[in-house]
Amino acid sequence: TVLIDNSDAEPRQPKGIIVYGTAESIEDWTDPNDPETTSLFKRYMPEEETLSYSNALMNLTSWLKITIKPERIGSFDYTKDEALHESLEKSRGTAHERI
Repeated sequence: TVLIDNSDAEPRQPKGIIVYGTAESIEDWTDPNDPETTSLFKRYMPEEETLSYSNALMNLTSWLKITIKPERIGSFDYTKDEALHESLEKSRGTAHERI
């Protein structure tokens, strides 16, 4: 299970996704030619720079690659949940600023 949220965002807007599935890890992942790595870098830089950038990153530290095969994906956006806002207001006994 992987949870990705933005609960630290300001202003507070609790939103996120949760992925349930099977994970596979590759320890000491150091292949700078890995297609998933280079395809990510190609989004943000010219293709001819991706290999040297990937090599530089791989030499910085040890890496672990985790691949998730999703079985179920859920999302949440509590900024749209009126019941949550009403419940918070009642529990605090006063009206408060929206999350």
